[in-house]
Amino acid sequence: MASAPNLTRNPAMPHPRYTGPPMTLGNMRANGVRRLDVSCWECHHSAVIDVDRYGDDVPVPSFGPRMVCTYCGTIGCDCQAKLGRPGEPDGVAVRSIRTG
Repeated sequence: MASAPNLTRNPAMPHPRYTGPPMTLGNMRANGVRRLDVSCWECHHSAVIDVDRYGDDVPVPSFGPRMVCTYCGTIGCDCQAKLGRPGEPDGVAVRSIRTG
């Protein structure tokens, strides 16, 4: 019989720096970002999605569990604000990941 995984926190790992509320789409837009960078946890496929049709009060992390990878079918992805280089647009929207 396999032993249960050790889920205790590694004391060598630093505590997260930010513990406040999650970023909302409104806050993201106020900083000039209009797209999300979405990455699959399993196959590491990534895509950029446009979130203009969603309200300002929607938290960015709420998109992750709803994303479905179009390559491997995994439900749940990592979503972050799509930050561009200074002076460049924040990316071009592609339709590689659909909302579930």
